[in-house]
Order: sequence, then C-alpha cells, then structure tokens
Amino acid sequence: MRFFIGLYIPIFKTQINTQQIFNKIKLLKDNFKIGINLIIISFLSFFLLPFLPSTLAFLGAFLVNLKYVGMFYVYFSNHRLKNIFVLLVISYLILNIISGGVFIDLFVWGLFMATYFTINKPINLFLKISILITGIFTALLIQTIKADYRSIIWNEDNNEEIQEEQVFIDLTSAKLQNASSVFEDDNLKNFFSRINQGWILSNVLEHVPQKENFANGSIFFRELQGILLPRIIAPNKITASGKDVKEKFMKYTGRILYGNTTMNIGLIADGYINFGKQGCLIYMLLIGLFINYFIYKIFQLSHNYPTLILWLPILFFYLIRSGNDFYMIMNYLVKSTMILFVVIFLFKNIFYKPELAKS
Repeated sequence: MRFFIGLYIPIFKTQINTQQIFNKIKLLKDNFKIGINLIIISFLSFFLLPFLPSTLAFLGAFLVNLKYVGMFYVYFSNHRLKNIFVLLVISYLILNIISGGVFIDLFVWGLFMATYFTINKPINLFLKISILITGIFTALLIQTIKADYRSIIWNEDNNEEIQEEQVFIDLTSAKLQNASSVFEDDNLKNFFSRINQGWILSNVLEHVPQKENFANGSIFFRELQGILLPRIIAPNKITASGKDVKEKFMKYTGRILYGNTTMNIGLIADGYINFGKQGCLIYMLLIGLFINYFIYKIFQLSHNYPTLILWLPILFFYLIRSGNDFYMIMNYLVKSTMILFVVIFLFKNIFYKPELAKS
C-alpha cells in the first residue's frame, strides 16, 4: 500500500498527457524504419549473445529486448506492412517462451502490448472484461501444465529429440478437454501464491529476527553500491542473479534451494530485513516516490523527445515482474536508463523533435 501511495501521489505536476504524446509520435515519419532497424539489431544480438564476455552480458540482454521497442515504433507508424512485423515479433515471443519453458515473459510483454496497442482507442466494458477473463484463464491453464511441460523439455536424460511446440500443444489440448481441472483448488492456490509471492514473505517474517538478525541496512547499502559503481571500480560487487541471490534467499527465509534453482525474496521482504516493520513502510513509500519521479521525468522529457515513452517497457521490465528484489529492479532500471541516454546522445536527431513540443 505504501508503495502505491508513493507511486500515485500527485506531487509531480506535468502538463502533458499520454494522448498528446502518442499523437506526436504518430506524426513522425521515420517510425517504421527505426522500428525495423531495432528489430534487426535485436535478432542479430541474439546470435552474438553467447560470444559476449560476462561484463557485456547486460548490454547483450538489453539489445535482445530491442525487438519489442522496435515493434512499438512499427505499430505507431503508418506503413501498410506494419501489422506483419508486429505479428512477427509476437510470434517470436510465443515460440521463444514455449522453447524455454519460462512463461513470465508472456504476461509481462503481453501486458505492455495490451497497454500500448489500446492507447487512444475506445474499448467498451464488454471487451475489457473479455480480455481480462481470457488472460486469467490463460494464466491458470499454463499453471496446470507448467510442471509437466518443464519436466519433459528439461529432462537431460531424455536422448530423444523433443519438439517443444508439439509437447506444449498436446498438453494444452489434453487439459482443455477437461477444462474444469484448471479451476481446481490446488491449482488456484498455486496460481495466487505465485502471483503475490506471499509464501516467500511469510517465510521471511517467520525467520527474521527469530532465527536470523535484521541486516540493519547493510544489504541495502551494499546493493546500492553495486548499482552505482561499475564492476571495474568494484570488482567484488554482488550480482543480480546466481549465487548471491540464492544465498540471500536461503539466509533470510531459512529455506534450502537445490541445484541451479534461484529465487528472490521480493521488494517488501528486502525492506523488512533491512529496516524492520516500521522502516519497511517508509522504504516502500520512498521506492514508490522514486518510480513516480522517474515516470514524471520521462513525461517531462517527452515534450521534446516524444518516442522516449516507447522505451518505458524495456526500462520497467523487471519492476512489474512479481518477486523481484530491490537490487534486480533498480540495477536493471539504472543500467538500462544509462544505455538509453547514451543511445539518445549518439542519435539525438532521431529522438529530439522540438518542433512537436507545442503541437
């Protein structure tokens, strides 16, 4: 609640609104060309990613996600072939998710797409409810088949060639033949537990400070240092995934993670282990205020840089994913913002459109 108070409190005033921004974007003639170039860069980066050193891994991941920004550029163009390229990116997203068995990206990018594709378009209540019901049913359906699907495609002992798409279709078809099983109690409990990450937070609350002392801000400031300092200056700074995340989870939940499994304790639990119950409330309020201010600045800059708003999804990608902690969210936000402003500096003529500021 404190986070949303900070996020929505109207202390930062701006005269521009989203309708004005997107009206400006539609006036730009190069959207299609820019979008296609970003999509090409993204697909080329995908093949180069395995060859990049670990120090450039984040840059590689950022470049790979440019296809979605490119898709938005294409969507807001007037080119007659724009829908083909939008469908191409969406198809790639779905196939890539099915191939990897990690479905969270479907809902994250699906939410962003639904938001951008419906901007300035009147949608009646019936359609809104239909989209919501379809989304919830899809999420529940995936929850029912996810474990079986992953056990098949991730089985290293299986020497047979696996067609992930066919396995997914078969499991989905079988489940749809008994659609009522999607709404079984166990599946609903797992689904809502997965969304709110409540079981992780409850484990933290039971474990700290009864069995593990509060960090008293030490983890927060260590992670803040990791966000602000490059690895060349702080070679031993923590990582946003892998061993550091796993050790933090096990230390403050008391739960053991086996093999390569890693989990985050989440943003609220981060505030609790660092600052206690009362301090966590202030912490969440300040995080909300920071995001509020960040969005305000993006809107403010959009007076002269209208297409900047098309990059918001790539900046907030980890913020809206459930369960991510302070370090993962802010590390990604800060780094991706720095990369974006380097791009703007190098290609200012593409972004800077002062002639539209008064339109």
